[in-house]
Amino acid sequence: MQTSSVSGIRQLEQLLQEKLIPWAENGAPLIWLGTPPRSALPLDIREETKPSLPPQRPKNDVQKAKRWKDAHVNSVEVPVLGCIYEGKVDYIIRAAPGEAGRQWTVPIKSGSFFLIPPSTPFLDGSDPPANAAYERGIMIYLRRDGIRSHSYTRDKGKIWLHPYIFITDPEVLLPGERLLREMQNRQGLPDAISYHYLSIILQLMLRGIRQGIASTLIYKNAETIIPESTFTLPLSSRELVQQAADYIDRNLKDANLSAKDIAGHIDISTVHLNRLFHREKKMTAIQYLQQQRLERAQDLLRTSTFGVNLIAHLCGFCSQSHFGHWFARKTGVSPSQYRAQHHGHV
Repeated sequence: MQTSSVSGIRQLEQLLQEKLIPWAENGAPLIWLGTPPRSALPLDIREETKPSLPPQRPKNDVQKAKRWKDAHVNSVEVPVLGCIYEGKVDYIIRAAPGEAGRQWTVPIKSGSFFLIPPSTPFLDGSDPPANAAYERGIMIYLRRDGIRSHSYTRDKGKIWLHPYIFITDPEVLLPGERLLREMQNRQGLPDAISYHYLSIILQLMLRGIRQGIASTLIYKNAETIIPESTFTLPLSSRELVQQAADYIDRNLKDANLSAKDIAGHIDISTVHLNRLFHREKKMTAIQYLQQQRLERAQDLLRTSTFGVNLIAHLCGFCSQSHFGHWFARKTGVSPSQYRAQHHGHV
């Protein structure tokens, strides 16, 4: 169920302004949790040998995720920034495949930032005692379409998730990748350049909140962190249209694709779908579908050697003749004539 929480966004804004950004600008501890973990800080990193994961090779990402889940290990495909702003936590970093049984325990104290590179198998708060110290932190997922973050509270071995917030700011891509690269190039040694990129990322988050491009979803109390793949984020009108447009682009060759199918994919009515498309693109969803089919057909005719029959199929037409009549009505020339005029033009 999608809900809105102004207080959750305001709490993140206050946290960024009062703690995270000042800590980054003042050079708070910055720890790279790669494998093995590297840091210039005097951390008590402990290496241990544990039984390795089951030897069978996963056939796909779903099976791989299940193996990690069975072994209580998490991994994400994007860089993750984190900060412990109250209490402390131990992060368990598992070795890469081929180094069976190796893992490291990295203690992180209050006021410390950490960076987890993509695909790093990690486990936070391993085997917490029943009376584990009160702890609060934040996780920031650096995605290509923006920033996703959630704060959490851990007390006596249980974790409560707070509002999960999505900030649509693609500008985070470059500083996120640069931060990871700077730490990798310097073998994980924090320096002024790394702190610079860290500060930029946090400033982008604050700017996004203040410009009103953040959405949020409240979760019930949970004893364990919910895997990222289970999150369903509330979307703005522009994001709903983009999601529908992406669905259309992926299914152009489906000759039976309808407005009802598109609306159902993003869980809204066809009336609301067309209202959103008129607002954002000045056309209906089906008009957008026809426009994309025409652009794909023209592109394939210009740049490929595919036969007209195959191009018709790839653009969602059951027959070459139907495609030919439709294309001529849209452009004034047949597909073959268009190819003769434009073939080789990119």
